[in-house]
Amino acid sequence: MCFVLAALMLLGSLYYVIAFMAYDAYALEGGTQTNPLITVGISYGEDAEAGWEATSTHGFILGKSVITDSVRSFEEIWELPNRSVTVAIDYNLSRYGGAYHKEFNSNYAIGMYHIEAGGVIYSRSAAETAVENVRSLIGGAYSVFAGYINGTYRVYVGDFSTREKAETALNGMTALRSSYATRIIGTGNTTVSVIDHSSNTVLFEYDCGTDSYLGLEPISDGYETAYTRSSLNYLYPGVMVFRRYISDYLDVIEAINLVDMETYITGVLPWEIGNLWAYEVQRVFAIAARTFVAGNSRRHFRESGFDICPSQHCQAYRGCSRTNETVIGAVMATKGMVVSYQGKTALIAYCSSMGGETVAVKDAWVGHLDYLTSIKTPWEQYADYENGVWHFEVSPYTLASYLYNKGYTQLSSGYISSVKINSFAGDTGYVYSITFTDSQGHSATVTSTDGVRNALQRYVHSANFVVGQGSVTQTYEVVTNLEVSIAGVASGPTGPAYPDLFDQISLDAPVTVITSEGIKSGTSDTLVAITSYGRRAITSDSASVLTASGYETLVEKIKEGTLPPPSYSPNIDILNPGELTPTDLTVNAQTKSVSKTHYASSSENYIFAGKGFGHGVGLSQYGALDLANAGVPAELIISTYFPGTELINISQLKH
Repeated sequence: MCFVLAALMLLGSLYYVIAFMAYDAYALEGGTQTNPLITVGISYGEDAEAGWEATSTHGFILGKSVITDSVRSFEEIWELPNRSVTVAIDYNLSRYGGAYHKEFNSNYAIGMYHIEAGGVIYSRSAAETAVENVRSLIGGAYSVFAGYINGTYRVYVGDFSTREKAETALNGMTALRSSYATRIIGTGNTTVSVIDHSSNTVLFEYDCGTDSYLGLEPISDGYETAYTRSSLNYLYPGVMVFRRYISDYLDVIEAINLVDMETYITGVLPWEIGNLWAYEVQRVFAIAARTFVAGNSRRHFRESGFDICPSQHCQAYRGCSRTNETVIGAVMATKGMVVSYQGKTALIAYCSSMGGETVAVKDAWVGHLDYLTSIKTPWEQYADYENGVWHFEVSPYTLASYLYNKGYTQLSSGYISSVKINSFAGDTGYVYSITFTDSQGHSATVTSTDGVRNALQRYVHSANFVVGQGSVTQTYEVVTNLEVSIAGVASGPTGPAYPDLFDQISLDAPVTVITSEGIKSGTSDTLVAITSYGRRAITSDSASVLTASGYETLVEKIKEGTLPPPSYSPNIDILNPGELTPTDLTVNAQTKSVSKTHYASSSENYIFAGKGFGHGVGLSQYGALDLANAGVPAELIISTYFPGTELINISQLKH
């Protein structure tokens, strides 16, 4: 899912355990810049390839990039007018499917041997002059390009697949040999090439070992922010840093985005919650995303040499291709603001939806945090959101095989004879302990809510579920009215963002509408219609009617980004948002309890029926949206989900 942080799987869960045990080890130190540079691993390890394609409207500035635990810098060393280049390993490269490959076949597009002319050059201007001189001496027979090697410049001629071919070519360059000292050079393990892939010619070479790496910064026209476009059409701000990575079976180019924190966050929000969500919830997640980075600023550094990855293991980030004015405004309005607890970075956890309640961190992972306890969230309209209420069916044979392959090898591969919920987490509906017993009497017990979710991740969206064999009855709450006041003053609408029709019709009563495709039917808990009273849940993938003003589509499935929420401005004139406390917020959520019985296709099969999507700890994305749509400011939303925390500037964090 692009707009929703999907349930973090096993690696993510392990992180939270480790992070809780040694959280401050990754935190930014107090007194740091309010907008520090961070590094995001875009393509690395097994996901990297021999070449990385980059495009920029006005070409690139090439530079020396230093990435250490304490230094992040970029120093210009060269400039290329080429709008589209590939940064690749310096090796014999073939080209297949538009991409470069190491030794794919003997028909090489790029060779790893070059002719060096003139030796060490100590300044950029002298190197530029030397390139032009060498080019005039050899004519257009071979490409001439510069290199930056261990802090000094070089001039190179051509690219050849073997040393013998390079020597043969050099023997024919009489004018060059009479003017410059020459030699044949090969590649090093840290050498990278910048290639014009339209002509398969080398434009620049870089090798400073591991002291620094090649960086590409898109050239700006002075009016608009410049971006580097990847082959997947993602737009990356800042500098793209490239380094060669060699293992026993890999020789690839890793791409790392060196970018300031605030710009990075503008690239996170569109992928975590979507760029169409209300401004106030954008502010919430700008603060949450910034806090996550502040507390995890070196999360991947020890093993991978960068701070944050771009996946849901850290935070979803695909550059700024979906960034809009609302996102930028929310980030700038919260610049430098982070969630803290006793002066240190708070551990921020969030997921898609909670099913009306959160679970304490101690029940999901390990330890205890005062601000990550279980709270009730009756305002959360999870029943109106996709995957907010769900059920899955599985046969006892498939379940046994699945659990065995998940590592529960004490279970046989026969069938599961019983599934027993032993306990729930506190007074929540999150399963804390569950036991599976196979046909031979062997049992496996899983403990902790996120352990349960991960064990059953194919059949549950969260640990907030019930299970039955043959059938199961689940109960969930539907918000019928939502009233919010701040410091005694009503704020926002007097109803939920997506109200329902349950007051007018029974839950299972069929709903029939006339559409352009004929009569369509659905049930009231799965659809939403736009009426004079606002949106009402009556579900169908698409339904429309003919009105006095013409043909209108009135019903649409709730999916991320396809149903923009109503835009309400918080009524916070009474107080500065920063001065508000949780006691200033009053939420009156009226709900209707709904019970549904799900029947399996076979009486042997198990049915898992639950609510919410994700680990259930901390902040609910959709729950925050519901409060924002009801007019609650970001500051109060955060203090509601993380009680006892406070918002401070990142520079005020304690060591």
